[in-house]
Amino acid sequence: MFAAVAALAGCAGPGNPYPPGWLSYGLPSPPYAVYEIADTVAGMVKSPVGDLPIAGGYSMWMDLSFETAAGGMRVRGIAEGFEGTLSDPMQAAVAADLGYLDRTLEFVLNRRGVVEVTSFPELSGPDAEVFSFAALAYDLFPRLPDTVVDPGGTWLDTLRWHTDGDVTEVISRTAYDYTLVGDTVVDGRALLHIVAAGTVDVRIYTGRAGKLTRRSMTGSSTGVVLWDPELRLVAYHEYERDLAGTVSRPDKAPFELSLKGPVRIRLVR
Repeated sequence: MFAAVAALAGCAGPGNPYPPGWLSYGLPSPPYAVYEIADTVAGMVKSPVGDLPIAGGYSMWMDLSFETAAGGMRVRGIAEGFEGTLSDPMQAAVAADLGYLDRTLEFVLNRRGVVEVTSFPELSGPDAEVFSFAALAYDLFPRLPDTVVDPGGTWLDTLRWHTDGDVTEVISRTAYDYTLVGDTVVDGRALLHIVAAGTVDVRIYTGRAGKLTRRSMTGSSTGVVLWDPELRLVAYHEYERDLAGTVSRPDKAPFELSLKGPVRIRLVR
């Protein structure tokens, strides 16, 4: 669908800016939505014993409910049908079954995007190093502009998140540059086409004090957002990560690591 979106987006937007509220989140009617989410990752560890591949992915549905709250809306999400696998040569477990997920997604949303995340689903142990749901609310509701924009207009956002589990700590920062391309039509529905380009910086720490393994990666995140102005929700969001960095351990020489892969999010109903 990503390639199809690029082809469809050739049509220009209106001559005047979109009206106020056209590009802002609002309370859906009825106050429910279901998104299909898929994440795929592939990479390579250039270890002293040779090149070792990383591969994995997951898919699930996220059932969301909305209600008015101070500062905007409170959104609650329940993961359904979660399935996934991960093969990571850095860990003893290979081809681990990711068919588990703990906790729900809860956050506060205003007209521009996510204000505060109070809870998110989690994997445990080594799985959390590759797949984290700390940014899931932001993927479902990427930042929108705080002013009226017309085609070609841009806005910026910096997404920071941090998780600190029993053995894994993740610190992530992504600086995004969004551009409103204009109108497009997908499956007969009028949508707004937005492109995003971001720079990513991720730090992952595992283990205990004195025996920490550190993964440091930087790179890009580029993608597309299709916005439904009638529903005031994202109809489709896809972005591709391309990261590279190093793995370092106490008393051992660092070695190279790379990860890439797409995240695809689609509004089902």
